[in-house]
Amino acid sequence: MPAKNCAVPGCNTSRKNSNSALFVIYRVDLAKDEQERQHRSQLRCFILSMRDSTDKRDYIISQLERESATICDRHFRPEDIIAAGASGRRRLKLGTMPCLNLPKKSASFSSPPRKEPAPRKVCAKKFYYQNFARLKKNASLIQGGWVAYERKGMLYLDLEEDDHIQPKIRIVFADDASMKSISFSGWPASVASCLDVDHRYQMLKTTLDNLQSLRLCDGIHSSCDSSVNRHAILSWNEGSMSVRDIFRAPSCNVIGKIASNLRCVLYCPSYAAV
Repeated sequence: MPAKNCAVPGCNTSRKNSNSALFVIYRVDLAKDEQERQHRSQLRCFILSMRDSTDKRDYIISQLERESATICDRHFRPEDIIAAGASGRRRLKLGTMPCLNLPKKSASFSSPPRKEPAPRKVCAKKFYYQNFARLKKNASLIQGGWVAYERKGMLYLDLEEDDHIQPKIRIVFADDASMKSISFSGWPASVASCLDVDHRYQMLKTTLDNLQSLRLCDGIHSSCDSSVNRHAILSWNEGSMSVRDIFRAPSCNVIGKIASNLRCVLYCPSYAAV
């Protein structure tokens, strides 16, 4: 049964208080021919463009399915309406669209251009533990070459080797229990590139075991470019200090598993790999 009110927002026309005609928006799939199907589809799209079909209180979708949604004659030109015949009913000409007494918002069928969204501020991903006190307690229980100590309000965890002067891995935690930095033999690495998951819910030992399985890339061939940085690895050799130089691109941050073949050239194509 057709609805008693016009489906155009803001229109007060109803069967009770007006002699205006209400034209039903019939279902598209029941059209007799292509021209009628297209006209029904246009009327359906027109009314949906003005109604909020996502609002649970708006029953326009179900009304369209039941063929109870209507548009009154106040929104059509007189010449677009076919006079009543023997049946006593007026009807619309095929292809006719509402064009009168429409809400300002719906006067045009194209939505106004959307404003460009403001650029989002990209924040560096932080890795936290539950709290600093628990982190210090857990760090003091870690074995396997790790040494924990506190300096200037921050917690340091060093993985030491007998023949290396520098820690093989150094992790620094800030006083909010966030992982502040990681370095491999003195070379700073990105925390995000070393930890691919948020380890807030991991045990500290699990995180350290994962880091022990990582290493830096093999570096580049030589200091053939002034922009290349020298990475000096210091170690003890028969009682004297030995220095091994590895040349790296300034932005070198190639981290991978120890058993993998890591070539700096993948990230620094202007340099020759070792």
